[in-house]
Amino acid sequence: TPVGPVFLYELSQLTESDDGGIRSEQFRKDLGNFLELSTEIPPFPKLDTSGRFDSVPGIKRLTDESKIHICDTEHDDIREVLMEKAKMSSVWIREYFLHSDEVVISSRNHFIDIIERWMYDPCTKV
Repeated sequence: TPVGPVFLYELSQLTESDDGGIRSEQFRKDLGNFLELSTEIPPFPKLDTSGRFDSVPGIKRLTDESKIHICDTEHDDIREVLMEKAKMSSVWIREYFLHSDEVVISSRNHFIDIIERWMYDPCTKV
């Protein structure tokens, strides 16, 4: 059953600035066009909520106790499962989903570069 057009993006596209903000600006224009907006979308703010609730009793301790470093060897099994899912998603999106006329992407080649990175474990040192 057709559901209509989809605007697909990877979260990092919301606040990219490694190119002086050019892709981020293009992303906002493309999203605005997709949504048929009559005004420009302003830059998306970078939100950092780390430490925001540290003053609430017990929150900082609970947060610190719950943190993991996914690259630690004790997490190898779960990282392997996550990497399997990431690879399958990357391939499916690139080989099937992106071929639909209903899928709209800003900076298509850059988007593909981003999801191709899902094929590689970020914890593996090259």
